[in-house]
Amino acid sequence: DDDAADLLRLALAARALGQVREANDYFRGATRQSPGDPAIETAWGELFVEKYDPANALQSFQSALKANQNHVPALAGLARAMVDTNPSAAKQLVDKALAVNANYVPAHLLAAELALDERNRTEAREAIKKALAVNPNSLEARSLEGAIAVLEDRTTDFDAIAAAVLTINPAYGEVYRIAGDHLGRNYRFDEAVVLTRRAIELDRA
Repeated sequence: DDDAADLLRLALAARALGQVREANDYFRGATRQSPGDPAIETAWGELFVEKYDPANALQSFQSALKANQNHVPALAGLARAMVDTNPSAAKQLVDKALAVNANYVPAHLLAAELALDERNRTEAREAIKKALAVNPNSLEARSLEGAIAVLEDRTTDFDAIAAAVLTINPAYGEVYRIAGDHLGRNYRFDEAVVLTRRAIELDRA
C-alpha cells in the first residue's frame, strides 16, 4: 500500500529527528492503512523500546510476528524488549532470529549483551566478532568491545576503541553510554557515572 509506505517513511524520519509524538501518529496511520504489516509494526515497536515503553513494544512485535513468525527484525526487537524481564526468553528469540538469518547484526549484538549480563565475556566476544564479520564498521559492536575493555580494567584499550569510534562518528556518545551501562550492571556505579556524563557531553556538543 503506497499510503502505508509513505507514512512509514515519514514515521522513520520523525523518529530519527526525535519527534516522538509525530512518529507515533505516522505509525498509527500506517497500521490503519496496512494492518499487521510486519515492517511497520516492528519499526513502531523499536520506537517504543527507545522510549522505554515495553508494554506497547511487546504488542507491536507480537503483531508483526503474528503476520510472519520468522520476521527477523521483529524477533530481535521482541528479544530486546524482554532483556530485563525475561532474559532466557530473549536468548531463545535471538537464537531463532539467527537461525533464520545468521548475518543479522542486531541479533549478534543482543547476544553479546545477554552474554555480558551473564558475565560470559568469551561468548560476548564471539558474538561481537560475528557482528563485525558482517559489518566491520558497526559502531555498536565496537562500543561493546569497549565495554569489555572497561570491565577488564584495560583503560588504554578502551580509550583507543573510543577514539576509533569517534573518528568514524564524532557525535557517537553511545561508545561511553554502553560502557557506562555495563559498568552499572556490574555495580561499578562511580565509574559508570563518569562515562555516562561523557556521553551526555557529546550529545550536547
